[in-house]
Amino acid sequence: MELKDRLRASFDAKSLKIVQVSEITGISYSTLQNYLRGVREPNVENLSKLSIHLNINLSWLLTGQGEMFIGGSSTNHLTQQEQALLEDYRESNEQGKEAIEKTASALAAKIKPQHGSRTTMNIGNVEQQNNIEHLEGGIHFKKGK
Repeated sequence: MELKDRLRASFDAKSLKIVQVSEITGISYSTLQNYLRGVREPNVENLSKLSIHLNINLSWLLTGQGEMFIGGSSTNHLTQQEQALLEDYRESNEQGKEAIEKTASALAAKIKPQHGSRTTMNIGNVEQQNNIEHLEGGIHFKKGK
């Protein structure tokens, strides 16, 4: 098996298309195509990017010896956007990190109503309806018509 074949096998093992590998690693699409066609071989900089971003074991990629992935896992890859977010987090001060963590947790949370109730109030000629949902962690009021 040649380097181009091992490279293709590593992309396939992660179910990645060339365009995705390009986004994750920052290596141009055409350069990756040339590697997979055997027209060119990766330079040291791009070998490093493949190893860092896709967790590819360079010893395996170059020689075919050892495990395909560092730690034997094929599931550790980040897109450039995910990598940029991680770098922003790492460069933040403690307050920034706390804000990022709380925001991410809030956006990812799937709060399900435990039970709900509806109230109707008549104030003069105006009828106000409110839906009250009793959620995990508190009560949430939804203004009605």
